Amino acid sequence: MKGCVLMPYLSFSQRMGIKPIEVPIQTDCLNEDTRMDIWNSFYQWFTAFVNGERYMVNIDGNERGFCIRVWGNYLRKDLSELSNGKQITNHIKTWVLSSSTAWYEILDFCEQIINDHYKLVNFFSEMLNNVFEKDNVGYRIIGKQISPITNETEIQSIESALALSGPFSGARIHIQTALEKYSDKTDPDYRNCVKESISAVESMCQILADNPKATLGAALKVLNNSGIDIHSALAAGFEKIYGYTSDQDGIRHAILNESKTVEPEDALFMLVSCSAFCNYLQQKAVKAGII
Repeated sequence: MKGCVLMPYLSFSQRMGIKPIEVPIQTDCLNEDTRMDIWNSFYQWFTAFVNGERYMVNIDGNERGFCIRVWGNYLRKDLSELSNGKQITNHIKTWVLSSSTAWYEILDFCEQIINDHYKLVNFFSEMLNNVFEKDNVGYRIIGKQISPITNETEIQSIESALALSGPFSGARIHIQTALEKYSDKTDPDYRNCVKESISAVESMCQILADNPKATLGAALKVLNNSGIDIHSALAAGFEKIYGYTSDQDGIRHAILNESKTVEPEDALFMLVSCSAFCNYLQQKAVKAGII
């Protein structure tokens, strides 16, 4: 299967240069080792934090509710047949390790777990990210989305934008939506990822300039008038990138033309760049005392 070779760590012979070092990335499959690692992570987390292998009558309300959601909502199994957590772990083990289970179905299930409101799912997210990194899986969990982004700098930029709050909550929602469009494992929507990314920057500008039609230039002017010195070359660079997104010949007009394809690298560039834009403007606004 394409993209499904794995070398999770360097062996002695590889470190010594006796055997070649492979640099594969799993993007459209999960091999046997990775499936086992995902299963082991779930089992460790489930038995430690959910303690769900007991009989249902002996599990407290929160844990019972989580087990019911996993069995009935996520696995689509008959709730009348569920008597204890062991059934859940047995079924998930068989399902995850089966070669007939599609790789994206496993990631869909993992994503359902990390989006559940059970209070301890963040530990499972951390364990999964460790597996993805160790096994060279081309995905990371960002803002409760399993996304095809592995560069730590890019991840940090997006996560910072996802933490925007207060008057900039609108920008955060746009970035979240852009990430969802980009991260769809079966039908990614790169066109609308770009649109939402641009909208996040526009939302920031409008808040800073207190003007629903404000451009980046207007927002930067407000910052400058507030005593925040932004180097002219840096400001000009920002405005040119922003112009690329919004003017008559820019990417916004190009993506409105359905006949033109938006490539994944275009969408990722705009998602990361617009996230960085938003973070920069927010930090400058705080420094200027605007918010």
